[in-house]
Parts: sequence; structure tokens; C-alpha cells
Amino acid sequence: MLRREDVRAFSAWAPSEDGTFVLPEDFRDQLYTGGNTLEHVIQRAHEVMSGYDRPWWIGGGWAVDAAVGRKTREHHDIDLIVLREDLPTLSEHLHGWDVRIAEPAGQFVRWDGAGLKPSENCLWARPEDEFDLSWQDFMLAPGYVEFLIEQTEDELWRYRRQPSITLPLAELGPRGTFLPLHVALLYKSKEPRLADQDFEVAKRLLTRRSRQWLRKALMIADSEHQWLQELSISP
Repeated sequence: MLRREDVRAFSAWAPSEDGTFVLPEDFRDQLYTGGNTLEHVIQRAHEVMSGYDRPWWIGGGWAVDAAVGRKTREHHDIDLIVLREDLPTLSEHLHGWDVRIAEPAGQFVRWDGAGLKPSENCLWARPEDEFDLSWQDFMLAPGYVEFLIEQTEDELWRYRRQPSITLPLAELGPRGTFLPLHVALLYKSKEPRLADQDFEVAKRLLTRRSRQWLRKALMIADSEHQWLQELSISP
């Protein structure tokens, strides 16, 4: 019997010309968000990573919300951050999962656990079952998480979009915590649809040091970025 509390969303739509059903985009968005809370994200992340003894963090918009202390908008996924050097350990940890290489854009092939190319920085993962889902529906699968692969060298974290931007690896924080706000915002700065919203709710929480770091990083990554003017003003 289907329980009311298990229903995430509902909608009605007509079949396509060939008789198949394709989820409407607005309904798909309802399912993506899933009604997650910060507490659920923390719990789910630690369930997925239980037994993984290498560094990992929670990133994306949830890291911004964690700094703010509340959920500020809907999120489509849970981003888990791991290190490229630990991919063999991650592969063993995800034994029995359906894991796909999702970046660069357009890829959606199963990851066989081998080393990834430098351009391959994103893995989509879900518990394995008998269904072979399209990439559009993969994110809707129960248990879906996204892994973002970070580069390190000589105890330095290197921004994968511009490796000259660095931070001591230790400053990313303890294993299983949220990425620091300034690092999360650096990644968000490349997402035009949501970046300004995240920056607006979080900018007052940047310390002087983190504000200076983010400004310097943006000067390297995008010297004309619209946040630079506000970052130059002391809080």
C-alpha cells in the first residue's frame, strides 16, 4: 500500500505520440528538490559515506545554506566532494552502485572504477537496481548523489576550473563537514541562474580573510565578475 508520506509529488499528463510518457519539466523539478532539509542532507551524506576513510565534504548550495544556518532555496541534488587521488577507494566504497561519468557535459557512461581523465570531474551515483535510467531520470532515483572530484598537490587544494587558485587542504575542514563558504561561493560564481541568490544571502557571513581570498580568486578566474565590487568593500 502506498503511504501518503511516501508521495513526493503528483501530476497528470498525456502520453507522447508514440504512447510513452515523459515527465514534464515542471514536474521533474518538483521531484528533483525532494523536500530535503539540512538535517536530512547531513544524515544522507553520512549514510552514503559511512566506512569511507578518506577526506570528503558536502558542497554545492547546501554548503551555502549550512553557513547561513537555514535552507534558503530548493536544491536538486546532494554534492559530495572527494579527492582525485582517492578514486580507487571511492570505487571500492561504491561497489554495487550504478555510477556514471557525467562531466564533461554530454557524457553518461558507466564508470568502471578506472582513473578518470583530467576533464572528468563529476560522477552521478545511485544504488543499483534492475532499471537502466536515462540521464534525465537518473537524478530522480532514490538515493541519488553527485560526487565532485577535486585535485590536490603538495597538501594544497587546487580549484579545478583554474588550478592556480589554491588553498591549504587542511582549510577545507574536517572530513564529513560542509565546504567553507568562500570555496562554495567560488564554485557557485560560475552558475548564473543561482549564483547571485546564493551570494546575496551569504556575503555578510564572509570573514575579512575569506572575503579577501574569494576576491583574489575571482580576479584570477574572472576579472570582470560582478561580485568583485562588493567584495572590495569591507563588511
